[in-house]
Amino acid sequence: MRTALQPLADASERVARRLESRVWPPLAVCAILAWFSLAASAARPFWYDELFTFHLARLRDFSTLWLALSKGVDLQPPLFHMATAAAQKLFGSSEVATRLPGLAGYLLMTVCLYLFVRRRTSALYGAVAALFPAVTEAFRYSYEARPYGLMLGFGALALLCWQQAASAPSGLRRKLGLVGLSLSLALALSFHYYSVLLFIPLAAGEAVRLFQRRRLDIPMAVAAALGGLVLIVYLPLIRDEVALHSDHPWNAVTVRFIYDAFQFALFPAAVPLAFCVVALYFPHWLDRGTEPVPAPEASLTAAESGASLGFILLPVFGYLLGRFVTHMMTDRYVLPLVVGFAVLVPCALYRAAGGRAIAGFAMAAILGATFVGRHIARPNPPNPYATLTLPQQDRDLPLVVAGALDFVPQLYYGNPDVRSRIVCLDLATHYRGVDAVERNVLVAAPFFHWPVMRYREFARQHPRFFMLSPPAVNWIAAKLRADGASLEFASSQDETTLYLVTANP
Repeated sequence: MRTALQPLADASERVARRLESRVWPPLAVCAILAWFSLAASAARPFWYDELFTFHLARLRDFSTLWLALSKGVDLQPPLFHMATAAAQKLFGSSEVATRLPGLAGYLLMTVCLYLFVRRRTSALYGAVAALFPAVTEAFRYSYEARPYGLMLGFGALALLCWQQAASAPSGLRRKLGLVGLSLSLALALSFHYYSVLLFIPLAAGEAVRLFQRRRLDIPMAVAAALGGLVLIVYLPLIRDEVALHSDHPWNAVTVRFIYDAFQFALFPAAVPLAFCVVALYFPHWLDRGTEPVPAPEASLTAAESGASLGFILLPVFGYLLGRFVTHMMTDRYVLPLVVGFAVLVPCALYRAAGGRAIAGFAMAAILGATFVGRHIARPNPPNPYATLTLPQQDRDLPLVVAGALDFVPQLYYGNPDVRSRIVCLDLATHYRGVDAVERNVLVAAPFFHWPVMRYREFARQHPRFFMLSPPAVNWIAAKLRADGASLEFASSQDETTLYLVTANP
């Protein structure tokens, strides 16, 4: 019996069949994602971490970069900063140019997900897989000057190369897959040390293959091991950075991290995914009279399912790594978990829908509309750091920025009058221990030529000065009050308060 929507279902099947022989679907998805990513990048000022990326990329030579990283200025490998430097040389030093490596990595993930899922379902459901990360938190890292987009890209490429090597019994395709696996893992580790977690899902997939085949795939193991050898080069940096940063409260590891990581990455996808399930079971769209799109294979192999599940379980292994080895972990480090969901969700929907094209188009439309709607509706607030002004009187007084998270962007975006008067105070060895954020500023200051002074020295030279204070209680204000200084309110803006400080004579 034909339903009212049967003509639409038949037309959907015809279009889906045509997509099987076309190369433009993933390119179209990438073009849309790139457009919105570049727009967001142009409208969004750098934040604290990104400015470290910006300045490290502009250091004069590799030896200086290596020294800065060994001192703990940043936790990322040097190749990431070299890639950012290359983007700046080619396209300038703007926010957009500095963030291009992240966009390139994200688009690489998009293409790899499409190819991986298309191999087991259809081009249409491959497009659903490519769109899925765009409605998660992962898309934000396509326009951030940090290495997480590259981690996603080379993590997905490693999975695709592993699939290629595992599926081809021998020949050129297998060799290319093995070489690609080694290179993608080496590059992932060279952009972010916590890419070591990518070995977990690949090992899970290989464990399933070992159980099925009753023998170890030695070339696969050798290829993965060769990719991991690059860590030997970075061991001195890793050792120094773990020693410097592992004892700070911002990244203390608890069991709650597992829940927080899933919520962080996947909560934005909850509503569109629910609508996809509704579309899947809408009875008129899944009429038994329609025929599914022909697919190379019916579903994922058991090994591919195991590898995808390994990606989903990255927060668990991230917790174990952070808790017992590095003593630090944050949710961004396990962001590749979205790769596992982007594989398993479309494949599960494909099987549940019987491969029907009309359901696939509905899911692609839901994900695409959610993504576009969110980014069109998202406002672009003005840059708060560029609008700060100081009182016209006392124009010779310096400006102490009490919070390190405000000091770095204010020094970059502030107007010339503000920038020329900014100072950051170092009270580390005299009053209390510093946290990771303040320590980064103090360590980075000699490399970036930032104006940092010891508290006692500054207080002797400047009995009166302005202080920009964050909303939370800060150690500078507490120390000034303890020393008997008076803090006179001058103005407030965006939850920060400007004081005129007069030291106790």
